[in-house]
Amino acid sequence: MNLPARAWRGPLSVLFYTKTSAHRRVARKGDDVDIDKEMLLRLVKQMPGRFFAKDRESRYLACNTLFANDGGTTTHEIAGKRDRDLAWAEFADKFVSDDREVIESEEPKLGIRESVVNAERRRFEVITDKVPLHDDAGQVIGLIGVSLELSSSR
Repeated sequence: MNLPARAWRGPLSVLFYTKTSAHRRVARKGDDVDIDKEMLLRLVKQMPGRFFAKDRESRYLACNTLFANDGGTTTHEIAGKRDRDLAWAEFADKFVSDDREVIESEEPKLGIRESVVNAERRRFEVITDKVPLHDDAGQVIGLIGVSLELSSSR
C-alpha cells in the first residue's frame, strides 16, 4: 500500500516520505533518491539539528547523537525514556503537551520556540518542528521532531 507523500515547512520540509514495497524512498524537491536503512541512519546521526522520534505515550524511540548528548544519555539508551528522565526534566510537561497536540490532531506543530537545558546545565533556545509519525496503514503511532538551536554560543 502506498501512502501519499507528506511535506511540511520548516526543518523537515526537505524530506518527503513515501512507502515502497522493499524500502523507504526519500525524495528532495521531487527528485527520487533510493536510501537504504544504513544510509538513513547515517543521515539522521550526522544531521546538524537535534532529531528525535517518540511513541504515542511520549516515550523516546530514537534520536541522533547531538540530541542524546544534550539529554545526558546515548542513542542506544534513549529508547523508552521520557522527557522527565532527561536533562530537561523541568520542561517535560510543556514538551509532552505539545506531543499530545500533534498526536491527537494528527497535524504538525511547527516553529515551536523552546528553552532547553542540556546535561551540562547550559540553557539555550531552539525552534522545534513536530510531525505525526504514521504506520503503513496511516495510523498515527507517534511523532518525529527536529530542533535547531537559535544561539550560536556553545
